[in-house]
Formats: sequence, structure tokens, C-alpha cells
Amino acid sequence: MSAPPSPGWTARNLQGGWTIRRRIIVATLLFNAACVVHSMVWQTSEAIAGTVITNAFLMAGGVIGSYVFGAVWDDKGKRGEP
Repeated sequence: MSAPPSPGWTARNLQGGWTIRRRIIVATLLFNAACVVHSMVWQTSEAIAGTVITNAFLMAGGVIGSYVFGAVWDDKGKRGEP
């Protein structure tokens, strides 16, 4: 007899805390940092390196902005505010 399937990413798994969300955010920011370091050290084309670095900073800004907005929205929802 096989084991039941794992629940995966469901709303129930994400309820009650930001642990998984923070891990995803930190992993994304570390990936962006790795892209910037790689582009600065090993990239031979200046145009490609500039594009990668610009997009990595834009993505990091989007992730941080979404994190702050999501935290505020979640807190308001827990307090019952509209």
C-alpha cells in the first residue's frame, strides 16, 4: 500500500505563520545576490552584466515591496479591518 500524497503548497500549509514565505523571500534575495556577484566577476559582456544586475535589483525591490505589502495586508486581515 502506498503512502498518501503530500499536501504540497496549499493555503492551509501557509496559514498561521510566515515561516515558509520568509524562506522563499530569503532564497530569492540570495539568488539575486548570486546573480549580481556572478555578473560582476565572470561575465565577459558588459551589456549582459548590466542587464542582469539591473533586473536582479528590480526583482529584489519587487520582492521586498511585496513582502511589506503582504505583511500589512495579512495583519489588517487578522485584525478584521477592511
